[in-house]
Amino acid sequence: MPYVDRGGARIWYTEQGTGFPMLTLAPGGKRSSVPLWELAAINPLTAYAGQYRMIAMDQRNAGRSAGPLEAGDPWGAYAADQLAVMDHAGIGRFLAFGCCIGGPFILKLLELAPDRVVAADPGEGSGSPALGSKLSRSVHWNPAARASRMRRHGRRPSGSAISGPEEAAMVIMQSDCPLVSVARGSAADDSLQAGRW
Repeated sequence: MPYVDRGGARIWYTEQGTGFPMLTLAPGGKRSSVPLWELAAINPLTAYAGQYRMIAMDQRNAGRSAGPLEAGDPWGAYAADQLAVMDHAGIGRFLAFGCCIGGPFILKLLELAPDRVVAADPGEGSGSPALGSKLSRSVHWNPAARASRMRRHGRRPSGSAISGPEEAAMVIMQSDCPLVSVARGSAADDSLQAGRW
């Protein structure tokens, strides 16, 4: 399994599949690591297996990664680690998919490398509902998409998990990205159509 050495940290990551690259940023707070995807509402490593080149990583000081947290700019350090992983894998532009702390990780990536992240789904990001409030790019909220994805992958959406648009699926389009399809429709009748934004 590959490691990236950066700024006193040793970051572990794994790859699977082929196609357009997708960086997955696992839940777990500061313990964000690949195995925690199994606890998420949607595990992109299984949900999208075979559709994308999936890159998953353990954040510094989580799982198989180690390294000091940079006190001056911890969010910047995490983003630099994530970009270093993508560089090490030879990837320029990519999709990003997150859950929990993965949402704020994605926002920092969008701030530092907007030309590299072509589209992102921060999922159930920490800090909702204000997760997308500072974004100047196109933001598309779709509560039905999240509910449908959960059902399709054998998870039951709870009332607290889908309480309204502030807890809904969000897709951030950075550029004209023909690769990203999302579900559209009504959560009430569960009729959804896949379509491009």
